[in-house]
Amino acid sequence: MLPLSAQEKSMRDSLISFGTLNIDVVFNAPGDDLAKRFGNLACLGATMGYKLKNNFYLEGGARLVFGSRVKEPVATNVMTLYGNVNQGYSGTATGADGRQSTVRMQARGMQIPIYFGKILPFSKKMNPNSGLYFNVGTQVFQHRIWLEVPANNVPALDKDKRKGYDRLCNGMGVMEGFGIRYHSSKRLFNVHLGIEISQNFTANRRTVNVDTGLHDSGTRLDLLWGIRAAWVVPIYKTSPEKAYYN
Repeated sequence: MLPLSAQEKSMRDSLISFGTLNIDVVFNAPGDDLAKRFGNLACLGATMGYKLKNNFYLEGGARLVFGSRVKEPVATNVMTLYGNVNQGYSGTATGADGRQSTVRMQARGMQIPIYFGKILPFSKKMNPNSGLYFNVGTQVFQHRIWLEVPANNVPALDKDKRKGYDRLCNGMGVMEGFGIRYHSSKRLFNVHLGIEISQNFTANRRTVNVDTGLHDSGTRLDLLWGIRAAWVVPIYKTSPEKAYYN
């Protein structure tokens, strides 16, 4: 008689290659020029990647950047600002009805990272697809000051005119990361936890800042120091069935 035995790839005891879909959350403290403009920033997005059997991996994706504290006063020619550097600024501006409307100022932006790295298993007796990791890469980084105008009822800050105050900046950066990657052998619990650091070289992309009448020239150094957490969906196939003789 010729019995057949099915064999599956297992993360528990074998190095395997597989894809990943990662839902990322990063909490960042800004540094250098970025810290002069914004308070703490959060990133939310997704990355996709592929891990090889030798535990090298490549990932890339996109994230949105958010922040509630703007430390740089802008649009002072059309707004009365209140607050301070520690609390962040907001303001009031005259609406179309002649009344004062509150204008909130927040940070908005995006990251488009791509990086490669290596997983170092904890020990030979544990899941060889999990362990400490380190990675390096590059990214596109963009940020701006977002002016929230209720009901868009302030003519001096309509959609097009806000571009004269938003300090839009973007450019390329380098990034490094390290931490722990855990891939469950049952696909139920898969997470990445670690530190992510980036050095971004950006520049103002607006022709002129309307409130100052000047153009911000030169390159900025925008630093991010972050704690990254990712929920991971592994994508891999089981191996073909193999026949064995008694």
